[in-house]
Amino acid sequence: MKRPAVLLAVLLLLICASLLGYRVLFLDYPALPGSTALAWNLTIQALVKGEPGKDIRIEVALPEERIESGLLTFELVREGWRRSGVWSGTASKTP
Repeated sequence: MKRPAVLLAVLLLLICASLLGYRVLFLDYPALPGSTALAWNLTIQALVKGEPGKDIRIEVALPEERIESGLLTFELVREGWRRSGVWSGTASKTP
């Protein structure tokens, strides 16, 4: 193998190693991948005020499909690669 090819290979390996070291040491990334059982956990708690009897709509981009919707109706909307969750219902009077 020619000397320039070896130098290029060593340089590329050093760049990769330095980027990996930076991520692990300074950005607190794990050195090895962890458990893949839970990729995302998104919790949203919102108090939405509206006029009683009027329709409301809340839209949030979602990474996972297990959804608890509470008192509102939930619909998963797919537009190309984008997925979002839409909660809808009728505003009610709060005590």
